[in-house]
Amino acid sequence: MQIEVSESVARPPAQVFAAASDFAHAASRISGILRVEMLTEGPVGVGTRFRETRKMFGKEASEVMTVAEFEPPRRYVLTAESHGCRYRSEIRVEPDGAGSRLVMVYRSRAPEHVRQGDELHDEADD
Repeated sequence: MQIEVSESVARPPAQVFAAASDFAHAASRISGILRVEMLTEGPVGVGTRFRETRKMFGKEASEVMTVAEFEPPRRYVLTAESHGCRYRSEIRVEPDGAGSRLVMVYRSRAPEHVRQGDELHDEADD
C-alpha cells in the first residue's frame, strides 16, 4: 500500500525540515501523537531511533521508528516493523515559491502469509 500527501507551508525549506525532523517534540505539533521517547542520544541522523505513541481507533499504539536516510534540509526516511508488517515513511521538503512543499510518502508491506491469505485460505479448506 502507498499513500502520498503534500501541503504547502509558508516557511523556507530549512525551517520546515528542522521542524519535521524534530522527533522529540512531535507530540506538540501533531495531534495524533501522544508522546515520543527518544531511544538514542545525540543529534538526529541515520540510526536515530524513537518510540512514537499515537492514539488510533480509540487505542494507544506504539512503534519504534528508525531513521534510515537523512539528507537535511531535503528529505529523510523512517522505517518500522511491527507484527511482521514493514513501514516506510519518506518526508521530502521541496522549495515552492517563497515557501516549501512538504511531501510525505507512506508505504507499508504486509507479511507474505497475509499477502497470500486467499491462497492459504483455499489450501486450508482442501
